[in-house]
Amino acid sequence: MRVLFILFFVFVSSAALAEGCGAVAYERRIPGIEKLGKAMHRQDMAAAGATDILFSQHPDLKAHPVAGWVVTGEAVDLLVTFIGKRGEEYAGRFDVRPEAREATASGWREAED
Repeated sequence: MRVLFILFFVFVSSAALAEGCGAVAYERRIPGIEKLGKAMHRQDMAAAGATDILFSQHPDLKAHPVAGWVVTGEAVDLLVTFIGKRGEEYAGRFDVRPEAREATASGWREAED
């Protein structure tokens, strides 16, 4: 997670320098950068919590392999969809709501094939 933030800020800093914007213009961008950083952190924490919930349910990951995840929704209503390959296309395999803190069957569902 730290690496992601470091890479993000290096990218933003280099983009700002490439555009030739001064310190004042850069300082005006800081609130937007902070907001984006907080959103990234919230999504990363949601994905971590959803992973714990998913693994606690012992899904058949050999039959339904997972290649990554996508976080959608707003701050209080996030949905983590674990993605896997189906044939030549990627599709949702498991949907998990991170606010389902307890490992219950309602915390995740296996996406239909």
